[in-house]
Amino acid sequence: MQFGTEEHRQFYLGLAGVQLWYARQPQPGAAPSPEFDFGSTDAIAHETPAEPVVEPATERKIVPQQLERVKGLIATPAPVSGANPEDSGRSTDSAARPVAPSVAKTQAEMGPILDPAKSEQLTPALPVVSASLSAHWGIWFGESFVLISTLSSDTSDQLQSALAANIVKAMGDRIQSTGIIQWPVFNNVNVPGNDNRGFHGLLQEQSRSFAGKQVIALGLMPDEPAEARLTWLSQSLGSLSVDLPFGLASLATAPARKRQLWENIKPLLVSRR
Repeated sequence: MQFGTEEHRQFYLGLAGVQLWYARQPQPGAAPSPEFDFGSTDAIAHETPAEPVVEPATERKIVPQQLERVKGLIATPAPVSGANPEDSGRSTDSAARPVAPSVAKTQAEMGPILDPAKSEQLTPALPVVSASLSAHWGIWFGESFVLISTLSSDTSDQLQSALAANIVKAMGDRIQSTGIIQWPVFNNVNVPGNDNRGFHGLLQEQSRSFAGKQVIALGLMPDEPAEARLTWLSQSLGSLSVDLPFGLASLATAPARKRQLWENIKPLLVSRR
């Protein structure tokens, strides 16, 4: 069913018992909302649905008198301190905007909304790396170790997984679960959260699942400057027990690199005894 205006849509959703919620402030990282066409409330006041709808007494509906209030809830809010001056022409006076009781209660429970400019200052600065990082990594979770390696498209996944399993087994551990990290998520780099800071946040969230375990990193971000790379990975994944510049595919064809990996792993095994 097509609706001519936003008021039409809200009117029929209200008759169906669907309650709408609108944020008073823009959500961090949310895409901009479209401009809603409300048309005339008088036209809707005289409309009747094609078929009568019986609704339970406990459900609320949006009647024409309430539509002006809903308009205010989805209007563009007044700019916060430090906002772009170009956006000021599209803002409205938030003090004059009516607030639905349910929305006000939600905001009271959530607490004050932070200024995005100030919240950025609370986040530690990340070192300078490539403008757009990419990753295709595999993760193997053991009881005491976590193995993270870049995956090569030139080598079969089965071969790389088998080698990872052998490494974990050689350390006297066993694989509990596996995973894949693919970044970026979207091809469009302008999608909010699809940047390096979004990747950093993803790795931080992932690192919570192996807190307290020793991390062995193979071939992660090999093209980045050494110092910036190590700092970036440490801030994202935590301390790395082993950090080598080659991945599983390189190990499969280079016995010297296997020996180098083993020499780096042996001190970890001694410390566990």
